[in-house]
Amino acid sequence: MRKTKTRRGAPRRDEPSARERLIETAIELFYQEGIRAIGIDTLVARSGLSKSSLYRTFASKEALIAAFAEEQNRRFWEW
Repeated sequence: MRKTKTRRGAPRRDEPSARERLIETAIELFYQEGIRAIGIDTLVARSGLSKSSLYRTFASKEALIAAFAEEQNRRFWEW
């Protein structure tokens, strides 16, 4: 497992948005460990965002799961 240094706070102009960071983190963790095995605290810690940022972006874990599924579907059809 690779460790990356995460930076908290608003993204710089050349960095992905909070939504993109959360979805990318969810894709990685959900694929590796499963949706039910990953909690909000793990997603927050690995994405480098605060819990309030997560809940400003997604109303619930279920909303994040829906966005994760939509992104995976988009990537599949793009492929």
